[in-house]
Amino acid sequence: MASPAQARQFAQLSMRAEAFIRSNSPEEALPLYRQLVDKISTVLGPDHRDTLAGFNNLALVLHSLGNISEAELLFVRSYEGKLRVLGASDPDTLDTARNLADLYFEKGNWRACIPLFQQNLAVLLERGETSDNPEYLTLQELIVQALLNAGDNIQALPHLREILHAKRRRLGDQAPETRDIMRKLVSVLRQIGNTSEADSIEQLVNPPPSTVSSIVRSFSGRSLTGPRSSIFSPPPPPPFFLPRGFLEKGATPPEPGY
Repeated sequence: MASPAQARQFAQLSMRAEAFIRSNSPEEALPLYRQLVDKISTVLGPDHRDTLAGFNNLALVLHSLGNISEAELLFVRSYEGKLRVLGASDPDTLDTARNLADLYFEKGNWRACIPLFQQNLAVLLERGETSDNPEYLTLQELIVQALLNAGDNIQALPHLREILHAKRRRLGDQAPETRDIMRKLVSVLRQIGNTSEADSIEQLVNPPPSTVSSIVRSFSGRSLTGPRSSIFSPPPPPPFFLPRGFLEKGATPPEPGY
């Protein structure tokens, strides 16, 4: 248990480190996070929730600065501790699992990142947050890419089919994202010798000229709402996604008398 004075010291260090993160100065935040983790670990113990959160946050800063080796060690330490203390489905455990999976993916360690992505995916499945959840599709796509890079085309197929189903339902057959998934699925199907399914999907990607002509004719002479050119205009650019945040929710220092 931290004394009131120790709790205030933890809070001050945390606020100073967070201020450097907000000002995009992780190199200035790094020594403060090291100091904070050392102090919390000494006072609360290496398996305390706040200590494990501190390992995760320090690893995030190290990862952002390109210190991959030390970041990996701390992510593993945090993840294994959270599995023991909090359980596999705790949100803090899942956050660190995802952070470690992203690092493994970046390194090209496909076999190591896949089960960590699948751990997050399984929780979304349990909650019923599937194809309508953007994070669910993102995880599916990361798993597919890792499986394909690992040479495991058979395991990638059900994920690809599910992604394609969701893209067709939400975006339509002619959306660039949908067509990209179609091409990837066709390539995998041909590699494993499933030419009949590959041919049927390829017709959606490259419809016969008569089909294209009929689509164009179907719009001729119609009065459309909005500019006519909008039908065939290119799609807007994809939204810009900010990188994952530095601080996880469970990392707040203990209150006085903790």
